[in-house]
Amino acid sequence: MADIATDTEFARLMDTLSNWGRWGADDQLGTLNLVTPATRVRAAALVRDGVTVTCARPIATELTADTTFQTLRFMVDSGEGRDTCPPARALERRGASEFIGMVFHGYTITHVDTPAHFFWQGKIYN
Repeated sequence: MADIATDTEFARLMDTLSNWGRWGADDQLGTLNLVTPATRVRAAALVRDGVTVTCARPIATELTADTTFQTLRFMVDSGEGRDTCPPARALERRGASEFIGMVFHGYTITHVDTPAHFFWQGKIYN
């Protein structure tokens, strides 16, 4: 098992592994600057089978033992009756609308954690 870094070692790693300022003071992309048209072409060349792999999980609205925060789902507009509207209203919106609210932490929500959750020396990762 690896040793836990000391405070001094951790601070050194934060400095030496940082990309802060690498792309200029006004940069908003961070390491996404490394994703260029050329890198996308190289990545696409690695595809062999064309199979997609989902990272999605079902959205559970019920409260379970694994639920940290319950997902909220409200029908804002069901769209009922829109399929039989008179011709004068034919161009009006005919879909349904819903509100879904989620807290993206826990075992029931898919998300990618980033350093943007943490401040270091008065700055937060972009």
